[in-house]
Amino acid sequence: MAEPVRLQSLQPVIALVQARMGSSRLPGKVLLQAAGQSLLAHLVQRLLTVQTLTRIVITTTTDPGDDAIVHEAQRLGVSWFRGSEHDVLDRFARAASQVGAATVVRITADCPLMDPAEVERVVQAFLSSGADYATNQLPNRRRVPLGLAVEVMTNAALQRAAHQATTAHCREHVTPYLYEHSGRFAVYLAEFVQDLSQFRLTVDTPEDFTVVAAVLDAVSGHPRAFALDTAVQFLRANPEIAAINAEIRQKSHTEAAGMVLLVRADASVAGGSGHVMRTLGLAEAWQRRGGRAVVASMGLPLAFSQRFGQRGIEVVAVAEHLIAGTSEDAQTTAGIAQAIGAKVVVVDGYAFDHNYLKTLAHSQWRLTYIDDYGDPACPADIVLMPNAGAEPPIGHQAPLLLAGAPYTPVRSDFRDAARPLRMFDRQPRHLLLTFGGSDPAAMSARAVPLLVQLAQQLPLRVTLLLGAAHPDAHRLAQLSDKIAVLHDVSDMPTLLADVDLACTAAGTTCWELATLGVPMLLVPVADNQATVVRGITASGAGLATDFAWNLSDDALLAALQDFVRLPAARLQAMSLAGCRLIDGRGADRICDALATSAAELSA
Repeated sequence: MAEPVRLQSLQPVIALVQARMGSSRLPGKVLLQAAGQSLLAHLVQRLLTVQTLTRIVITTTTDPGDDAIVHEAQRLGVSWFRGSEHDVLDRFARAASQVGAATVVRITADCPLMDPAEVERVVQAFLSSGADYATNQLPNRRRVPLGLAVEVMTNAALQRAAHQATTAHCREHVTPYLYEHSGRFAVYLAEFVQDLSQFRLTVDTPEDFTVVAAVLDAVSGHPRAFALDTAVQFLRANPEIAAINAEIRQKSHTEAAGMVLLVRADASVAGGSGHVMRTLGLAEAWQRRGGRAVVASMGLPLAFSQRFGQRGIEVVAVAEHLIAGTSEDAQTTAGIAQAIGAKVVVVDGYAFDHNYLKTLAHSQWRLTYIDDYGDPACPADIVLMPNAGAEPPIGHQAPLLLAGAPYTPVRSDFRDAARPLRMFDRQPRHLLLTFGGSDPAAMSARAVPLLVQLAQQLPLRVTLLLGAAHPDAHRLAQLSDKIAVLHDVSDMPTLLADVDLACTAAGTTCWELATLGVPMLLVPVADNQATVVRGITASGAGLATDFAWNLSDDALLAALQDFVRLPAARLQAMSLAGCRLIDGRGADRICDALATSAAELSA
């Protein structure tokens, strides 16, 4: 076997282990005893086998309560450093300088199951990459279990961060300044080969300690006691133990506790419901972070108000005598934001132009605009381009831009839904037809007779889904007894789990279909759906017709015939491509970024 790359191995590579006794959820956790020794001792024992490390330094605080940490470090025969309790970035920078580190490896002491091989892998990847900072996980990208985070950086980058970072979360969490803004530092993600992100091997709560202590007991004396796969095999063989902490949510600087998110979006028959419905996922994700979500909308149909209300999301009616997108509307929305103490204001809709956004902008909140077109001059603090296939516009001016499939939001019922294994060999196949909440292009009425004809030719089961705002649901339900017509379905994941294929407008429903692996035939009904079509077809998750206004009935029928006749293997490949494209976590990533940005307002 070839020797590992050691491009900088002659320079000191120092592991700084962040440890303190204070913890809001589990005080004194790092010195809790498991399998005969403290959790800190387990971690140090593992780190001592990492050949690349020159030295291990326990980095704790000057608080007298952390004297116990120093005593444990002395007992273990490793170095220690004491610094600021709250300015952890300063503590790390001073520790690195004092011990003469060239390369710093940051490990937190609540990770007693750290795999030495993973530390070695990330350090070697860093040394080979030439980056300023490398890690095996980022806020939006994590495949390792919680509890195996490894961060490696040059001491020069750490010192620069300590000198330049000003926000509270950057000072407290040490490394966000290094990776949060593209171009500031050279960042390398040494992503883990397997996806084991469902496991929690960190110790943050009593439930976590129960799980980790059980694992440590189980692997004690095992020939591969330090290997991650040994711990994972134990948890897979004992799912009742893994379940103990499966629902624990990790605290981070992306918490929204006490912060208010205001969404301004409308739904109507003419404009459809996509703007409102995609912000529902954001509101739910914000609440999961401990925040309060409020939706301000003009003329919101009762069915949508009820849907938000059922999820604990408040709805505020914008006076209907106003015209959406005017300065009066912006001033009214600003008044609502001030009244509820909003820290983030999200605007979604094509009526809201630059003047509207400039009127709504305020130093009390982060103004966020959801942009489907890629406006480089959008005057918002944060711009969200949520469609797969969206690319940052050249010369964009937004301080923070979130673009593409990682930031495609879906509702929590899709985020949490099990993804069915689809084989596509059953007969008749089940085809779903849906054209959005209100179907403004009236595609359902055009497609129904074509589907009746298709069902007569092939073994095909057809369901027509009409949204809550559809103006013609009753009449369409009477058109044919060959087609099942559903209206305003509340449990969409269950419905989509039962279908094999879908013909759909290229709107927000596409992302729900992709999340659950439903192959799609897209019929774009608006010019802004071109990006959606590009993202879906490029990924292999679906096919597309021409725009609806260019599409004859004969051409639509031919496209449907070809689509439903695709071989099972092709459809299964499309299904897997959809699941890969949209992982259901887009709303979480967006809210992480929004909460982090909003926290800076109070820093």
